[in-house]
Amino acid sequence: MPVPGGSTGMRMDEPGPIYCSYCGNRLAPRARYCDACGRRQPLGRVLFDATQVRLPASRRSPGVAALLGFFLGWGFAGPLGYAYLGQWNWVWLTFGVEVFAVALTHHVAWILMPFLFAFHQYDMAQEINRRIEARERRDAGRDAAASTEP
Repeated sequence: MPVPGGSTGMRMDEPGPIYCSYCGNRLAPRARYCDACGRRQPLGRVLFDATQVRLPASRRSPGVAALLGFFLGWGFAGPLGYAYLGQWNWVWLTFGVEVFAVALTHHVAWILMPFLFAFHQYDMAQEINRRIEARERRDAGRDAAASTEP
């Protein structure tokens, strides 16, 4: 059964309403159980929240983000580049992934992780800047519309 309020068109920095996967009841943000039917919601929502990009107050330099990810990555501190981006959820997530990846691959991942951090943090900084620019344009449009109203 299709559920209203799917993720299509939903903005990451302003999440829309969330609905129960089973009965369609509107849920509170981060709800694990539906108040109407009592069923546990799928894990995908929790994972989505853990990887959601949060917008900081100001823009971030993609170059600085990439350099932090690359150089700190050689000392197992690559996730700290996400702290520069204001993405603490990514710091903890990628630190856990890095520890297990290095251990499971007999340190082969240690060679790859700095490159992965550099590319991902560069891309994330660009995405953050695009979203901040879009938010600024939207706010400027609202301000202009509000100033023209009598």
